[in-house]
Amino acid sequence: NLMVDTMKREPKILPDPAPFAGLCESKNEAMEFTARAWCRNEDYWDVYFYITQNITKAFEENNIEVPVVRIQTTERPGQNGVPYRS
Repeated sequence: NLMVDTMKREPKILPDPAPFAGLCESKNEAMEFTARAWCRNEDYWDVYFYITQNITKAFEENNIEVPVVRIQTTERPGQNGVPYRS
């Protein structure tokens, strides 16, 4: 598991209980994963940012694309306070 292997490389992450990663939800536009690792309280933020940054990097290095939500907007006549006349 790419995510777990990435977490195991951080020495501040405790080996027991072992790090966990898995699919928690699948939606039309995204797949949501959970990554959990245990550490000492004083290492929490270092581990948090390590996981976020390095799993993203591992995805890129392994050609796993992360979807980006794009919104297209179109301005229509008669909106934004401008009256529409035909």
